[in-house]
Amino acid sequence: MKTQRFLLAFLILSLQQLASANCLGEAQIIGQVQSVQISKDSQSCTISLNPQMTRFFSESQVCPLDMADVYSTGITFSISKAGCPVQVGQEISGVLVAQPNGEIRF
Repeated sequence: MKTQRFLLAFLILSLQQLASANCLGEAQIIGQVQSVQISKDSQSCTISLNPQMTRFFSESQVCPLDMADVYSTGITFSISKAGCPVQVGQEISGVLVAQPNGEIRF
């Protein structure tokens, strides 16, 4: 019985380590767009949020993304033919995911 408990504990810890090794950061957010900048290649736009108008922010318990990183890095969106999908003053609500290249994507 002790061996089974030990193996179970080892398996759980191993899975947590594996999950955190691939972890880049995630969070849910509801906030207001403060500014929008279009990239030089016009393939993406990066927004900044108004910290006073962020109504909700919840880091993932498994793979947390810090609110300070969101404010300092901004949030990147892909641009479609219609342009950047968000505008200044608009409220966004969704999941943010950190990328290997340092971007935070919506």
